[in-house]
This record gives sequence, C-alpha cells and structure tokens, in this order.
Amino acid sequence: MSANSVKAIRSYWDRRAHIYAEVRKKKEWFKKVDQRVSGLIDATTCSTILDIGTGPAIFPIKVAKTNNATIVGIDISKRSLKTAKNQIKKEKLANKIHLIAATADALPLQENSFAAVTSILSIHHLPPPRMENSFREFARVLKLKGKLALVEDWASKPRTYFQQIIYKLRKILMRNEIEEYHTTYYEYVTMIERSGLKIFAVEFHPRQVDLARFESLTSPEARKLLEKAEKIEQHQQIIDTTFLGAIKPA
Repeated sequence: MSANSVKAIRSYWDRRAHIYAEVRKKKEWFKKVDQRVSGLIDATTCSTILDIGTGPAIFPIKVAKTNNATIVGIDISKRSLKTAKNQIKKEKLANKIHLIAATADALPLQENSFAAVTSILSIHHLPPPRMENSFREFARVLKLKGKLALVEDWASKPRTYFQQIIYKLRKILMRNEIEEYHTTYYEYVTMIERSGLKIFAVEFHPRQVDLARFESLTSPEARKLLEKAEKIEQHQQIIDTTFLGAIKPA
C-alpha cells in the first residue's frame, strides 16, 4: 500500500474511532456477526487468534472472556488502538490480548503461528493487489489446519430494487469519505484459494440498512436515490453480508 493510502485510511479511522467503537458495541447485528465468526473458526478451541483491522477490539475482548487464547489485534489507526488498549485494560485482559500497529499485507508476525485469522469488515480498504497480498499473509501466518473467517458487505450482486439503490448510494458516500475496494464474493474466494487456503463455507446473512448513514449526502443524485430508498417498506430495507470460511490444508 502506498504511503498516501495508509495515511488516508489512518486519518479516516482516527476521526471515526470513537463513533465506530460505540456502534460496534451497541448494534445487535454485530453481536450476531461475532457469534458466527467464532463458530467459523471454532474459537473455543483456538490457542492463538489474529484479528485484522481490530478497531476497538470488540471481537478479541469477547473471545478472551470465554477461552484462554492469545489474541493479537492489528490496525493502522493509532486512535483506534488507543481506544482498544483502554477497553482491554478496563476488562483486565492485557495478558491475553496484544495490539500491533500494522497493515494486513505486511504482517510483522512469524509464519505458522496462528490457529485462526479473522477479518471483519476491514479488507475492503485495500486495493485488489494489496488485498491478495493480505490473503497470502494470512495463509503464511496460519498454522496447518488453521482457519480464516472473512466478513464483508457489498460482496453479493444486488437482488432487489432496494439493494440496487443502496449500492449506488454507498458508492457516492465513499467518494465523499474514503475510497473502498469492495469486490464480489467469488473474487474473494478466488484470491483466498490462490493464497493456498481452501474455502469450506460461503454464507449470506441479511441485515437491516440504516438509511441515516446517507443523510449527509447533498448531491441531487444522492437525494433522489435516498428518497426512493425511504419509500420502500422497512422490512425490505435489507442487504446481504457475506461470510467466508477457509482452512489451511495439512
């Protein structure tokens, strides 16, 4: 990743660190995500776990409370890591959870050292070449039979009229905030398998969209799209979140 890209992503998440920490803790949907990720990697049996883009370290804290795993969380946002450190200290888990400032495509970690790697809504910040390098890094640090759990939004083709609208709104929002590189789930699968890992699970879980996320958009195109989205009944305001599970063959 270029120095400018790293700087832009770090600046973005430094600004949003506190807000994201609150959302990550409170939203019920994230609790379901964490539960499914734990299931994909068999968290209760893992001795070592690497969490990519750990942010406020909500997932590592949850896991650390229920088993004796050593967990490493990486992130490039120093403010997010500070938030995580404070919460880990508050929970008295500093002996179990360790934080490192690093990028996913250049892990300062030894090969064959983790029973599991998790990436929850973070890998899309890397352009495809760097994304693929990241999957190679995950494969490198995983032990034999170690598992990867990847969670990403916007990876399945829009199936409904609402999803078509919301995908367009999302692109406009990201042009205003920070560039993201969402790709399709089968492209994720291809990159993961090229890294040497073997896919064992591809799942799509529906979640409600918070249209308030797009209220800051002021362009005529965005306002028109948002008006269309708001006219759709709330129970139909759904997108699919993709969950992928992969294993490092013995």
